[in-house]
Amino acid sequence: MSEHDGHVGAWRWAQNFDCAWYDATLDAGHWFSLTDVLPSKAAMLLCGLNPNEGGGTRTARQVTSKEIEPMDLQRLTDSFKDRRGSNPPPHSLLDWADFARDNGLKHHSWVRQYIEARRDCFGPEVGDAVQSTPLGAMVESPEPNSLIETAEKRQARRYAACIAAGLHMPKDDYAHLPRGVGKIAKDEGVTRQAFAEDLKAHIRRLGRPKSRITEKR
Repeated sequence: MSEHDGHVGAWRWAQNFDCAWYDATLDAGHWFSLTDVLPSKAAMLLCGLNPNEGGGTRTARQVTSKEIEPMDLQRLTDSFKDRRGSNPPPHSLLDWADFARDNGLKHHSWVRQYIEARRDCFGPEVGDAVQSTPLGAMVESPEPNSLIETAEKRQARRYAACIAAGLHMPKDDYAHLPRGVGKIAKDEGVTRQAFAEDLKAHIRRLGRPKSRITEKR
């Protein structure tokens, strides 16, 4: 395998991890599957917030991250509501992302990353919904240390693998893990015990109160 193929493989691994991460933390697959998403919920999602997790809009408006400030959420919400008033629904999350881009509304980069990684699901017509980075640029100039898997990343990835396998994961780390965990651990090349410890660590993390998406890097 050439060095270039190795970079491409690592880049695609990173893309798959991004999808699994956002599916686990934002339930991204669910939201993108809906034909109509309310303006307030779409605005929260484009700011890296899951509307179905505790806190609601009041807590969401207090969020500040490296990419998003409370005013960004307010502008998105106001603009989306205004558009919905003049353009009848349905409006999918992809529609809202397209609208935000076209109108220069600041939003979280996770949307671009997710759509780019799932182009095979959304279809080639989504190319203009977000600003994309050429594959060549990503392969030739990878972000330093961006592909190093930390313990937290590993735990999230293994949890996401269980979700992808259709396993019903418990809400707290005291409950028994479902059958099927052992097989996934075997596929990972680790013992069930080590795999289970990672899952429980991630479950504990999910149970902590949070108002915004957990930073991956």
